[in-house]
Amino acid sequence: MSAINTLKIENTEFVRDMSSQAVVSTDIAGLGRYKEARRKSLVQKQEFQETKKRLETIEGEMLTLKRIVSELSVLRSRGL
Repeated sequence: MSAINTLKIENTEFVRDMSSQAVVSTDIAGLGRYKEARRKSLVQKQEFQETKKRLETIEGEMLTLKRIVSELSVLRSRGL
């Protein structure tokens, strides 16, 4: 594996990769904060999807109960 040839950019936490000319951050703490924020965002998105699925299930169950109550009401009005 060859060493990466970089050049420090003054007054920043960036270096330039001389082979690709890419500007790369060397802020390890910032990378850690980014990863934690991303993890939290993914957890929040998953929790939202689970809550949405539970709500859809509850809505379906409520419609079923509403139909049953309506059918019972009809049967009761017929005296059955």
